[in-house]
Amino acid sequence: MLGKWAMAERQNRPTRKLITVAAVCLVILLALLQVRRSRLSSAAEPRTRKPTGDPKAQVWVDQTAGLYYCSKSLNFGRILPGEQMAQLQAQQQHFRPAYGSVCK
Repeated sequence: MLGKWAMAERQNRPTRKLITVAAVCLVILLALLQVRRSRLSSAAEPRTRKPTGDPKAQVWVDQTAGLYYCSKSLNFGRILPGEQMAQLQAQQQHFRPAYGSVCK
């Protein structure tokens, strides 16, 4: 026959397993949150790009899309709201080339 201590120990086994599983899940969840937080903080850091192309080339900036068009482009001066500026100034204001290549 089992003594009182052995019976109490046998009854607590499912509770111990549940607590252990819950603790492991909590540790995994905290680790995942830490990884996500580190990814978000590194993504929030601004990336600095070196200006390329002819810095004095005139471009047309599409203020809605955040793009700029070279002077030889069909969209130069046609997209509103927009304005004309030097390519270096457009790059410093974080506009991107519309077709992926800078003005030469």
